[in-house]
Amino acid sequence: MERHYRCVSCEGCPLKPQCTKAAGQREVKVSMKYLCLKTSHVRSPAAKKASGSKRFLLRGLPK
Repeated sequence: MERHYRCVSCEGCPLKPQCTKAAGQREVKVSMKYLCLKTSHVRSPAAKKASGSKRFLLRGLPK
């Protein structure tokens, strides 16, 4: 199951070229299964513990 979100009309908007390359109206599809998995992961105790930890990215730095 997916939810579809569409804008009313982008015609005449001066920011349309910066916002989208679509010829018609802008449309976004969101999978409900993905949304449920995402919210359940954020609520898990492991996710809360990991959000307080500090991580370092060392890619590209000399060892």
